[in-house]
Amino acid sequence: MTLSTCEISVEGRNQTLFLQRLKMSGVSVLSVNIIDNKRLIIKIKCTDISKVFEISKNMWYNKIVAYHGLKKVTKTIARNAVIIVSAIIFLICSIALDNFVLGVDLSDVPKNYRKRVERIISGRGIKVFYPFSAVDKDVLESEILSLDGVDFVRVEKKGYRLGVSVNAKETSVSAGENVSSIVSGVNGVIKSIAVYRGRALKKVGDQVFEGEAIVDGVTTLSDESTAQVFCRAFVVIEKAVTEEFTAEENTPEAVNDAVACAMLNAYGDDARYSVDVTPVGQLFVIKVTVYTTVTYGER
Repeated sequence: MTLSTCEISVEGRNQTLFLQRLKMSGVSVLSVNIIDNKRLIIKIKCTDISKVFEISKNMWYNKIVAYHGLKKVTKTIARNAVIIVSAIIFLICSIALDNFVLGVDLSDVPKNYRKRVERIISGRGIKVFYPFSAVDKDVLESEILSLDGVDFVRVEKKGYRLGVSVNAKETSVSAGENVSSIVSGVNGVIKSIAVYRGRALKKVGDQVFEGEAIVDGVTTLSDESTAQVFCRAFVVIEKAVTEEFTAEENTPEAVNDAVACAMLNAYGDDARYSVDVTPVGQLFVIKVTVYTTVTYGER
């Protein structure tokens, strides 16, 4: 068994008498360090502390200056109990919370896709304190990948957050980028176009198809010759996507459900929609057309 000892500082005269009393009381003095004629330090077993203090009463002033062995360990733990308990609680909480979603990181998702990704995630019931182990990454990735224009998705655990990364074909082209042309990534109608450098190939109201150039970098010089430059422009295209849903009744609830499903695939933050309901036999076909805008360049 580990021996617990301590060092006691003893102050007072007649040190010889003090040591004799210790011996007579059965106190085993392990070592004596005489500092001067009024002070010495003795090392004893911790079990004899009370005897030493009783012997010293009214004659010598005693103070414990150090512990050794097991007693030192227990005293250290006692002094740092709050820190130790806090550390243990923090460790337990960290382990416990490590399996729960404390947030969603959409920093790697294009801005105009974030609302739809949020709707897909919340539609799966994923929220704060949702278990990571219950997150079906394959299903989430499949649903997000089905969004119009998305060609890559990764869902992963990022610390205490659920991270989503999305690459999309319908990404905006910055006006500050060095591009020779701006090409549409969607089928739609030109709603507005402002060319700061280069040449407009389309005008407001024109139909544009995916892969078709809207603006190029051709500029006319003073001598009426042309030169190729990097183009700068801001273009807004409106696209329409129509989906059909079948319902047993023509009720506001059925229409709202159809609109919600159609809007889930809407590209852009300022989506609008129109609804047309047609009876077909005993059922109703709800046709929802969602109009969204896609921008290229900067104002």
